[in-house]
Amino acid sequence: MDGEMRGIVEHLQKVRRINIPVYQRNYAWNTNNCNQLFNDLMTIIQRMNSNDLRSLDHFFGLVVVEGSGKSEEEYVIDGQQRITTISLLFLAIQQRLNDSKINSVLMIDDTDELKLKLNPADSKAYQCLFDSTKTKINGSNITNNFEFFKSKVEGLNDSELNDLLKALNHLKIMLVNIGYGEDPQKIFESLNSTGVDLTEGDKIRNFILMNERMDEQQKCFKDFWQPIEQNTNGQTTDFFKYYLTFNLTKAPTSQNLYWSFVSYYNFVVDAKNGLESKELKQRLLEQLKGYSIAYQHILRADTGNSQIDEILYRLGKLNKSVVNSFLMPLLYDFDNQRISAEEIVKILATVETYLARRSIVSASTNTLSKTFGSMYREMMRLKKNVTDSSLSEIVSYILLNKQGAGKFPTDAEIKNQFQNGDFYNINPAFRTYLFERLENQDNVEKVSIYDEIEAKKYSVEHIMPQHLSQSWVKELGSNYDEIHNKYLHNIGNLTLTGYNSQYSNRSFKEKQTMEKGFKESHFRNLNALPAKANQWGPSTNESTYRCCIESLAAN
Repeated sequence: MDGEMRGIVEHLQKVRRINIPVYQRNYAWNTNNCNQLFNDLMTIIQRMNSNDLRSLDHFFGLVVVEGSGKSEEEYVIDGQQRITTISLLFLAIQQRLNDSKINSVLMIDDTDELKLKLNPADSKAYQCLFDSTKTKINGSNITNNFEFFKSKVEGLNDSELNDLLKALNHLKIMLVNIGYGEDPQKIFESLNSTGVDLTEGDKIRNFILMNERMDEQQKCFKDFWQPIEQNTNGQTTDFFKYYLTFNLTKAPTSQNLYWSFVSYYNFVVDAKNGLESKELKQRLLEQLKGYSIAYQHILRADTGNSQIDEILYRLGKLNKSVVNSFLMPLLYDFDNQRISAEEIVKILATVETYLARRSIVSASTNTLSKTFGSMYREMMRLKKNVTDSSLSEIVSYILLNKQGAGKFPTDAEIKNQFQNGDFYNINPAFRTYLFERLENQDNVEKVSIYDEIEAKKYSVEHIMPQHLSQSWVKELGSNYDEIHNKYLHNIGNLTLTGYNSQYSNRSFKEKQTMEKGFKESHFRNLNALPAKANQWGPSTNESTYRCCIESLAAN
């Protein structure tokens, strides 16, 4: 390994080809990073023009490469963000000046081939910038940052642009060349133990791909890593957290996820039973790809079975992501035809009931990670011993027998909370879930409650308003204050409407009979009692709460 201080422009001019290996994360700098770079260059220009005696050189950071680092071809271990960003700035300058000399930074000499080879996720956006016949890829950091630099460059006159080119020559990097014989993974781990801004998923990708030959890296990236990234919507850190949780039966800490995976990986691919490490790694990658499809089912509710997908969709809306460490292996088994769709539906319904009941009584969520982290293995262990019970029966047994902070809330606790609890000042995600279930659980024509609330077309309506008018005081009677305090946020006094501002604090009869009032409401279940009640008070509140109990019990 050797290192030297070098101007980044000088380096880009000398090296014939710069490759960003597929194990590198996607280009992540945004316009804030680019603005900081541009401001640093402006500071250098100010010093140049003021005859500042201080050094004009500006340290631009560390760049670690594998290869010659001098005149031929190199692979970037660390520093791709800086190199890519500088190339975008030079491209903006080149298009402003139409100066072919700048091609020594951007192109391979005497050819039209680009010098900088980015990973597949960024390469297309980068190439489009060089071809006026191609449409730029909107939303890409590559495109956004180029447009940022282009606007900055177009705002400079010729003299200022010349100063900018001079200032770029004062950007210095510490270039470290590790050569071909050294271990890039060890270098990478050393660099990233000091707080380099990579996600744990980025580090795991590097670990899986880095020590392969370049041709094997490309194949592994195409066959395994790219599908995993696509299936998980780029949420690779979360994916590996849930994967490790059910395999280890406990959740790794966010800070220790990478090292937990390295330890697990080394255990799994250790040559044994006549199998070589390469074959074991292949099996692990194939398994990870399969589990990424299961994770996609969770994210998108797209198993293809409508009953399963409806429950997955609702579970996603509950924002209880800790359940994913149980759902992933469950759906993996479903994809591999080890568990039937009917059984999956029953299991998911039990899990949904457990989570919903705990939310109703505002139970602590601290125990859920432990509960669901170990539940898949516990379910399978019990199945071996109790062969005459179905998996859904076993899951019900596990959850019903939880004690302490993880216990399954009783019917009496649910009834008490419905009768006396505050359902307005609760977690909004669960409140929406509750209203959706109360309205849609037995409806053939579903009301799009989630979408409409997110779009702010529906909102929560207090039937008895938060601020009583004189008509409400008169209707409630002499103990109106007591009634108001007791029932204001009770489930029986809450409903949904798209006309909250029109309802305001009108009297109950006005809300009931006005245009789009309760009598005309398309909420068949939520507004059934308000539509036909003669007045609103404790008795109608109690009736509504009982309807809620009956509705959820039937679900």
